[in-house]
Amino acid sequence: MIDRKIFEDRLTYKETTITGHTAVSRLVARFNAFVNAAVSALGASDAKTPVGLGCGERETALEQYDALVKELTLMRLEIDKAEAMFATLPREREEFEVYSDTIAQQTARVEAEIVALKERLVVERAIRLQREEYEALAKLVNKFPAKAQTTVGQTKVAAEIAALEEEKGRLGKAVAMRKRQLSFVLNAVRDLKNGLEYDMRTDEEKDRFLAEQAAAVAKCKEEGGEMEGEGDEDEEDEESEMQMD
Repeated sequence: MIDRKIFEDRLTYKETTITGHTAVSRLVARFNAFVNAAVSALGASDAKTPVGLGCGERETALEQYDALVKELTLMRLEIDKAEAMFATLPREREEFEVYSDTIAQQTARVEAEIVALKERLVVERAIRLQREEYEALAKLVNKFPAKAQTTVGQTKVAAEIAALEEEKGRLGKAVAMRKRQLSFVLNAVRDLKNGLEYDMRTDEEKDRFLAEQAAAVAKCKEEGGEMEGEGDEDEEDEESEMQMD
């Protein structure tokens, strides 16, 4: 149903693009002009005219009548156009509501996408930060040799250390042997000296010296009994090295 009040208001306040008058005011002006022309024609009538109108006033009244008919025709067209426009309003309103719902749905979807993109942006920034940290660590690690090279180097160093330990043990044995040889030489020199001194002593001094030597030998036997087992292990190596020397 068309709202008649709105229809009437639109017809009343509809303005033209040229004069600025409403269609109703133009229609009223045409109607008044026709009435005035008709009254003038009736007032100027004489007995000779069968219809009681003068020729000039009659033509003016006819012209005003034609203008009034044209104005009424235009008014009818405007009314038809307004009725057609008002008839389309419900459909346009329905379309507007559909478009409004569609726009609301699209807006909600876009807002959801914006929220998802913001969350993804946070994740991407975290990933980018981690990637930068990884690249920095990779550059730092690449400055050092590879694990395989390090393992080979460690194995080589371990072998060198083992060889040095072995050399240390061999040199230790050689030093111990040299010490024993030096001790033997010193003992021989001391025995030779004691022998010379013994030959120069009296019989009483010789007896006292022999008693001291016997006591010293007995003491050495007691102390050397514990080390006898250890000395036998290296005896063959020492003898071979002495023969080589």
